Amino acid sequence: GELKVAGFSFTGGWVLIDYSPDLGANNELPPFSTDFNSEGWYIQGGYMVLPHLVELAARYEQYDSNDQIEDNGDVSAFTGALNVYLLDHDVKSSLEYVSRTEDHGAELS
Repeated sequence: GELKVAGFSFTGGWVLIDYSPDLGANNELPPFSTDFNSEGWYIQGGYMVLPHLVELAARYEQYDSNDQIEDNGDVSAFTGALNVYLLDHDVKSSLEYVSRTEDHGAELS
């Protein structure tokens, strides 16, 4: 859900996905198969600078696509936005800046 108070809005979320491969016909795991989890979360907030018209917003998020591989493919991002709403929020124009980093694990040789 979203919390709105005096022109401020806040929301966030978290997801956890458990990957567990099925056993094959011989009750054996396929080659290179293993259990692992993917996990991500975000938090964001905004403030209506001009009520019902102009909003400043920010968001921070992180995502780990495979908890069995240290830092390989882990993503974090910060987004800042200026939003302009028209026609009672039916139309939205947004100018955004995104700073995104992706971690890379150990080099494979």
